[in-house]
This record gives sequence, C-alpha cells and structure tokens, in this order.
Amino acid sequence: MVHRTDTPELSIYYAQIYGGNYSLFLPDGSYQADGFYPVNMSSRISIDYRFTVNNGKTTPNPLAITIPKGYNGTIKNADGRIFRYGSITVYKNNKDGSQSFYTAPIFSGEFKLFLPEGTYQVNSLFNGEDQIPFNYTFTLAKGQSDPNLLNILVP
Repeated sequence: MVHRTDTPELSIYYAQIYGGNYSLFLPDGSYQADGFYPVNMSSRISIDYRFTVNNGKTTPNPLAITIPKGYNGTIKNADGRIFRYGSITVYKNNKDGSQSFYTAPIFSGEFKLFLPEGTYQVNSLFNGEDQIPFNYTFTLAKGQSDPNLLNILVP
C-alpha cells in the first residue's frame, strides 16, 4: 500500500506483487509505502519506504523495497494471563525528524514485527476494545534485540 505524503487529501495506491515485481502509475509527488499483505501470511507487514516521483521518474531509482528481519515477541499481563489478541504499534524517531510506525497483530499473546535496526518505543497496545497506555523501549542492532527477547509484560 502506497500513500501520498505531500497533500492533505488521502490518496492511496495498491499494487499486486508478482515474483517480487510490481508496477504503479503515480502522479508527481512524495509517497510512502507503508505496508503490504503477503499471500502466505494472514496479516499486513508494516514498512516505511519513502520516495518521490518527478516527471515520471522515481527517487531513488529503481525503487528497491527490502523487508527487514522479523522479530517474534510475546505479550502477557502482569498477573500471568496471556494478552489474547489485539495489535502492537511501535515507532522510532528518524534522523530527519520524522517518525516511522510499525504495527503487528497479536494472536494468543504472540506477534511478529518486521523492523530495521534502531531504537523503538511502544506507547500503547490495543486489545480489541481499548487502547492501553504503555511505555516500553527496545533497541535492535546487529540482528539482536535489547532486551534480548521481546517478551513484554503489561502492568
């Protein structure tokens, strides 16, 4: 899924991916690819890939979106109950001052986030009914997470 970032109107574009290739016809502007739905997975993978189109040419050119490494995690309540379902959204602050957001569904207390290296913040979880304020920070570097496992305990 690609959306335009330089206009207040919500313009969303979709492309089918075949054998790792895709095609989109976009007007000049700034864009962000923020997710896709792989055929072999039941849920969306969040990404953050930004590009521009000027006179029919993209920057960068060619567009080369690489899916980052997937990190498995678990979420439990402090009393030991599994956080049954919902979603987790994490964000990181980028060097240019923007923020990147990544969301993953939670099924039976487990989730998988596909994230590039960096420091991330969780400020809330969604349990299907309520937004739960939450503060948790972790760092991904050299293919490892710190804390070592993304095992989150909700107070």
